[in-house]
Amino acid sequence: MLLHENDGKQVLRHFGIPTPSGVEVETTSELSQALLSVGMPAVLKAQVPTGGRGKAGGILFAENDAQARAAFSTLLKSKINGFRVSKILVEPRVKILHERYVGITVSANRAWLMIGRAGGISIEERANDDPSSVVRIPVDRESDDLEEAILKGLRGLGLSDRANGAYATVCKRLLDLFIKTDALTAEINPLAELEDGSLVALDARIDVDDSALPRQPAIRELLQLEPSATGWGKSKKESTLTRLQDGVVGLIGLGGGMAMAVSDWFAGRGFGLSGTIDMDCALASGQAQAVISSVLSDLDEDRDTKVILLNMISSGNRIDRIVSTILPVLQARGTKAGKPLVVHLQGNGGAEATRMLRDAGLPNFDGLKDALHATVEHLGAAR
Repeated sequence: MLLHENDGKQVLRHFGIPTPSGVEVETTSELSQALLSVGMPAVLKAQVPTGGRGKAGGILFAENDAQARAAFSTLLKSKINGFRVSKILVEPRVKILHERYVGITVSANRAWLMIGRAGGISIEERANDDPSSVVRIPVDRESDDLEEAILKGLRGLGLSDRANGAYATVCKRLLDLFIKTDALTAEINPLAELEDGSLVALDARIDVDDSALPRQPAIRELLQLEPSATGWGKSKKESTLTRLQDGVVGLIGLGGGMAMAVSDWFAGRGFGLSGTIDMDCALASGQAQAVISSVLSDLDEDRDTKVILLNMISSGNRIDRIVSTILPVLQARGTKAGKPLVVHLQGNGGAEATRMLRDAGLPNFDGLKDALHATVEHLGAAR
């Protein structure tokens, strides 16, 4: 479950990582109140579940109240990678000496701490062009050994000695957050170094393991999750299909971080999402069958949707049990004239899930890359 930037920054602050003091607003009256506390100059940031907001015009700067109001109006009328903007985070603009990157992700069943010499826009492209600009450190080691590895990595990146202690502290606190919140990803990009040597997290991307929500009361409260008879699943924030304009792919997924990655992949190839739903809440509340039936019906009837991608990767929720729950809906739909459906359901119990789908005449792609390319092939055939 991907936390929105504003929520993610609350978690960062809880673990002692400084962020700007921002206010999330939805109306002009809320904006006026926010500007009184934030002051000038300010930055206004669209709160949408997608990356690349800066490139897409989702982050605007203001030197005075008039510019802030104009920026607010522009953002509210905009779409960022297909997502309509309804909430905007208003923060004071800080004077940045350097932009860095710090993140923790899981790869090949290991957690890795990554530190980038430069952060901000196009971090991935710069890392590919200059691999030496990013240090990767496995975090499954003793704390003393880890701190030395962090300091060695910082020196290797050529960061100033006076700031290395502060960077090492942020890295250790981010790791503490990663472990204690059951996160799958925890990234700060950019992490700003100010003229006085202090560090401030200007963005936050934190993706929490959905299956860990029962032991994460603070995250449940932050996401406004309500208890149900079968678990923590009914969210006041996200529980239905989100309609998007000018898109052609309907996405039924699991986890906000994965949805963002898929959306960005399609956007990079000139395609947008027509609608998306995170099945977290439906699965946790025992409503998966009813919800997926309704969503498939909506997407099948939608004129803009050309292909539907059913994409779930799960270890906490057994994927074969998910398939067992939704298979009757998929089989019933197969007898009707619906949109092309691309299926990628993998994870714990994936082999059994693939067998059940195959027996029902539904191919299940082994890899996400193959499923994405198959979706694009269907889009080409639909033109």
